[in-house]
This record gives sequence, structure tokens and C-alpha cells, in this order.
Amino acid sequence: MLETVEPDNEALNACRELKQHGYLIALDDFVLRPDYEPLISVADIIKVDFLQVKGEERKKVSQSLARSKVRLLAEKVETMEDFREAVQLGYTYLQGFFFNKPEIVSGREVPSHKLAYLRLIQELNQPELDFSAVEAILKSDLSLSLKLLRYINSAAIGLR
Repeated sequence: MLETVEPDNEALNACRELKQHGYLIALDDFVLRPDYEPLISVADIIKVDFLQVKGEERKKVSQSLARSKVRLLAEKVETMEDFREAVQLGYTYLQGFFFNKPEIVSGREVPSHKLAYLRLIQELNQPELDFSAVEAILKSDLSLSLKLLRYINSAAIGLR
């Protein structure tokens, strides 16, 4: 549940209903506020943004929730110090760039066999089927030709 959701009766009832259906409730970007007490009672996981919530506030959150059944998730853990502090404070789950930074992959070519599949699907969906075009597509991709031969020779087709 996003931090922008007001903890009113409608939100609480929706959370309770979801929990009855087996869902876990997570409160995102949590900060200690008196009006959040009812939401804490239905929450399974409370996410604390380590970039926004600093030192003493992190400790207050973990201490105030220590006796509850809720599990704490430290998000945006980016340094070894953040990691150690989260573990020391009893956070159950941790996520962030400290564990692995995303790699930007620039431009990726569609593999030829996938392109052949797309071309075949496009050709098969034409109002008038052009057998020579289908044949050309099948000839252009060896793996597609092999799959077609295996299918035709399978027991499901029943050809001799």
C-alpha cells in the first residue's frame, strides 16, 4: 500500500478482505505517524526507505514495531553501513543497490529464430495464404524447419 493512501475505514476494510483471501499487505515508504496505527495492525511487511529515513528515525521505527508481528523491509540500502544498520536494527528483508546495481543494456537485436516466428505468424494471418511465402520463411530458419518436421512426424499427427 502506497504512503499516499489515507488509513481510513475503507482502506482498512479492503486490507482485511485481501488478507482473508491470502494476500500479504505491505506498507510502502513508512514513517511513524499516530494515524497509521490501524494500518500497522493489518500489515505483514513495512517498507522503510533508507534514503529518506535516517539514523534515529530508523531506530524508532524498528523499536516501536519490535513487539508486533510485522516484518521490516529496508529498501534503498546502498552502502555497507546501511546494510549493517538494517541487520542490527532487526530488519527482516533488505533491498537496494548495495546488493547489485542494474546494468544498462544498450540495444538488443531480436534473434533470427524469433524474427522468423513473427514473420510466420504474420504470414499465416493474411486473408489469402501465400504458400511460397510460408515456404521461404520455413527455409530461412533451420530450427523452425526442424520443429515442423518433428511435429509432422509425431504420433499426434498420425502420418506414416
